[in-house]
Parts: sequence; C-alpha cells; structure tokens
Amino acid sequence: MAKRLDLSYNEDPEVQTFGMEIPDEMGILRDHTVTDDDLQGGATLRDLNLPHGIRVMMVRRDGHFLVPHGSMELVAGDHLIIIMGESDD
Repeated sequence: MAKRLDLSYNEDPEVQTFGMEIPDEMGILRDHTVTDDDLQGGATLRDLNLPHGIRVMMVRRDGHFLVPHGSMELVAGDHLIIIMGESDD
C-alpha cells in the first residue's frame, strides 16, 4: 500500500511541508498529492487504508488548509501532509 500511495522512498525526496517542522524522534513528514489512482478504492480519507504508523496531519485544497477526518471526501490534486512514525494503536 505504501508503494501504491508513493509513500515508500529509497532516498529523501524534496518535501513541501508548508513550513511545518517536527523533531526527528516524532517521525518523518512527507507530502503526497492525491491522484485518481489513490481514489480507486473510494474517495474518503478512510478509504485510503494507510499503512500502520502513517497519519494525515493536514489537507491543502485550493490554497485552503483543512483538518482531516476519516469521512473527508478527497479529490485528485489534494495535498496531504503525512507523518510516518510509530503509532500507539
């Protein structure tokens, strides 16, 4: 799933995190642009079935920042700020 969502990297890509920074021990920030392929299994954030340890922190759409939730409808072109790290669930 991580490869399908282009969330697995062999090297560190240039990341657009909109000025957000977190300590290294909290995880790694990545940005992901939603594609039509991402939405094949459904259009909500919950439908993405993200791998364990990956959380969407923010969605940027048309210049607006949105707080994500599972039932949020995504559209191709949305930018997701994700954090990859350990999870407590």
